[in-house]
Amino acid sequence: MVVIIVLIGLKMKSNHRKEKVKDNNAFAVFITTVLQKNSNFIKKLIFIILTIAMLIWLFFFSSSSFYGDFNLHYTKEGDDGEYYLNMYQHLPTTPIAVYKLIDGYDKYFWVLYNKDGKEIWHSPHYAYLNDTIGGLVIPTKKSNLLRYRSNGGWETVDLTDKINQVNGKK
Repeated sequence: MVVIIVLIGLKMKSNHRKEKVKDNNAFAVFITTVLQKNSNFIKKLIFIILTIAMLIWLFFFSSSSFYGDFNLHYTKEGDDGEYYLNMYQHLPTTPIAVYKLIDGYDKYFWVLYNKDGKEIWHSPHYAYLNDTIGGLVIPTKKSNLLRYRSNGGWETVDLTDKINQVNGKK
């Protein structure tokens, strides 16, 4: 879209080099004025658009947004079989993820499912966890607590609300 606007502006610039814009088309006046007076504005506009596109890419295409059997590393089932936790490897979709995958440590994320395969919980999207499963506590019918090792130590999450939401209870 930006390319089309710039091309239209260049065409208008070549057609209206010596004469002023005669019609009252605001778009034409804007493009002609910008291209004649300040070409740095176009460079700044392109830079801003590319920066916004890069930020959108980093936010919406996190390395843990896409997962399935192709990046499944490990599955641990709960004691009573009611829930299971899958450990997935981050995908190299961002510069941070590429670094973490090359580094070799803390390159996983966790997703908790019920026995029907419905997703209940996902570790934070930008958390790069290690594959330590010792001390891991998966929820059961009696306890809705999940305990896992994060970068800052052991985390305990109460999943009562999320479990009720997935099961249709309020």
